[in-house]
Amino acid sequence: MVGPQQFRGLANFSTFLLDRSSGVLFLGARDGILAVDTHNLAKQPHTIMWDVHEEKRRSCVAIGKTEGDCNNYIRLLEFLGDGQIYACGTYAFDPQCAFLNMSSFSLERWEDERVRTETGKGKCPFEPSQHYTAVVAGGILYTAATSNILGTLFDISRATGQEQERIRTERSINWLSDPEFVSSMFIKQDEDNNPTGDDNKIYFFFTEVAKEYDLYTTVKVPRVARVCKSDVGGMKTLQRRWTTFIKAQLVCEDRASGQRYNILTDVYTTQHTPSDPSSTHFYGLFTSQWEHEELSAVCVYSLADISKVMDGPFKELKKTCENWINPEPEPTPRPGQVLTFMRDHPLMENSVIAAPLLVRRGITYTKVAVTRTITGSDDDQSNAATVLHLGTDRGELHRVAVVGQNTTILQEIPLFTAQEPVNNILLHKGQALVGTQLSLARVGADGCSLYSSCEECARARPVGCVWRASMTGHTRQHQSDLEVTVIAESLGTYTCLCQEGGSGGKEESPPCSRAYYQLTLEGPSTGGVVALAGGRHVLVVYILCFSLSVTLGGFILYCLSHRCGIVQRHPDHSLSSEKGRDLLGSSATPQYPSSASLLSEGLPLTEKRMGNGTLLLTHHHNNGNGNYGGGSGYYGNRGNAGYSNTAKSNTPVMLATSNVAEELKLHVQETVTDEKRRGDRGRPEGRDGG
Repeated sequence: MVGPQQFRGLANFSTFLLDRSSGVLFLGARDGILAVDTHNLAKQPHTIMWDVHEEKRRSCVAIGKTEGDCNNYIRLLEFLGDGQIYACGTYAFDPQCAFLNMSSFSLERWEDERVRTETGKGKCPFEPSQHYTAVVAGGILYTAATSNILGTLFDISRATGQEQERIRTERSINWLSDPEFVSSMFIKQDEDNNPTGDDNKIYFFFTEVAKEYDLYTTVKVPRVARVCKSDVGGMKTLQRRWTTFIKAQLVCEDRASGQRYNILTDVYTTQHTPSDPSSTHFYGLFTSQWEHEELSAVCVYSLADISKVMDGPFKELKKTCENWINPEPEPTPRPGQVLTFMRDHPLMENSVIAAPLLVRRGITYTKVAVTRTITGSDDDQSNAATVLHLGTDRGELHRVAVVGQNTTILQEIPLFTAQEPVNNILLHKGQALVGTQLSLARVGADGCSLYSSCEECARARPVGCVWRASMTGHTRQHQSDLEVTVIAESLGTYTCLCQEGGSGGKEESPPCSRAYYQLTLEGPSTGGVVALAGGRHVLVVYILCFSLSVTLGGFILYCLSHRCGIVQRHPDHSLSSEKGRDLLGSSATPQYPSSASLLSEGLPLTEKRMGNGTLLLTHHHNNGNGNYGGGSGYYGNRGNAGYSNTAKSNTPVMLATSNVAEELKLHVQETVTDEKRRGDRGRPEGRDGG
């Protein structure tokens, strides 16, 4: 990248004109014109001063204009041929045009040394910020601009040439309705089918207020208009007016959501196949009238689609209420021959429809330029990748690759300060000249050398770039925003592949300059966990939470076991005092369970098997009165203790297989041993041993 470069004394660069043979860039500025060597931006540019006379400036301020606007803002620079450039400026709200000699880089002057000028009305805007567009075809200037100081009249006109051939649009809201002009382009037709050049056409792109919709609010729509270069106007009807002017609506619509982007802000024209006019495509930059947030979209229209719509039916204007209605049958002959019909039917019935290549929210794009790259081994256009070079309102240059339905953001390069929106992008010999009102920068526009890191090169793979690493070195590639936690349910097959294609490890395969692995899961699983955006930090948090949970669980178990010991040493005597000592059981009752029931007090067998519950064992002894004294037997499992409840029953219930019974017997013996070790500590006061 070279720059950004600022030039002392001049600012407000509004128009760029590049001489591609010499690489000299002409900049239209406030009160001057610069000639910059694009090969060396640091070189001091040549400068021509063209300012406003003091008397003219005072008269401009007297009519209510600001002093800042009462300067000469150069808004138009176009090659006329014979080494001349046609330059036009606002000249304190009185547009003037002059002729610049490229060889001497000077303005042509009269004999008295005054600059040779001619009126610029209809060629150049009156105000520095008004929208306009212009194009030169065959040495003749065609413009779309305001034609009065109030900015209420608009013309698309042939602005130079012989006086009798200077024609313009009809002053009717059906032709132009408060338009904001964006771009224009001269398209030559195939010379084999158009030997005289009479069928060459000029296209104008703009946004205007739609009159075909009967709504309460103002609706703006993007349009494309077309005129024939050879049009000379009518004899009586449409005298000195276009007889071939027709226009159609452009639709940039997201078909999935139905969202339309109806404000056209910039257009870039390119031929997908060099020297083939039929391959011309127009890339439009759009925003939305209905969105309150920043929003930008890019749609592309082919010349063939536009021609098809303009060869179709016309929209009919209902005279009684001035509303457009359904079309009538196409007239014979076509407009240009039936002038009255042409005057009343400038709008086409059908629209040129396209889906957006790119939609970005939170960003306002101001300029667009396009390059095409063939990614395959042949010249097949189906293998071509489109690279969009997009300037933002914050002084950045974004590059986006579009291949088929896939869109990849390649780079976002900050070039200028956030207060300098990009207002010009020119592509020349693999370089992009990016300008604002104050600065100029040069950056690479194509080629894989633009991507200085492996990560950037990986994003540029759609345009055919592959990262070449050293054959003797190894680089660990880590992508922290995509980590997979592998568990038993998400195990799969890991395969090491060569970046150039094919499996690695084969002797006949060429050495790999870059390899990567691929994980193929055995099947869908909900157990896998994908950690996004900072996987290592998330793993540390998981470990800390797990450690804290284990510590807290141990503390709770310790408290529970300690409390159980206290209860055993100090049993409750409320039952003895209320119901008598006969409920404590006779001395013949053993202090440990002699038999166990697998159906004890609702304890499921699955709890024993899973190790999550506590098995309660109750010894039943028949005292002859139908009451059973429950012993203080318990069964411990992983530190948990359970105490028996009293129960009434006539017959002990026994249900167990031999294996389960043996297992229970083993644990009962462990319980008895523990009881003997503790002695009388577990017996209530007043009880005799035994």
